[in-house]
Amino acid sequence: MGSESESFLVTVPKDWEIQEFAVDKRKFPSVQDLIRELIRRDIENYEKESKQ
Repeated sequence: MGSESESFLVTVPKDWEIQEFAVDKRKFPSVQDLIRELIRRDIENYEKESKQ
């Protein structure tokens, strides 16, 4: 990953209980880390699909 980054505000429904899901259930250090991982995986999958 490069040294530059972009910031985005992400809003999710409160009933998703995203903090509890990310930290307690999925054991990520933060919600931001969960979101980064999900996006990284999606980008990798997209690149794999595009090569086929």
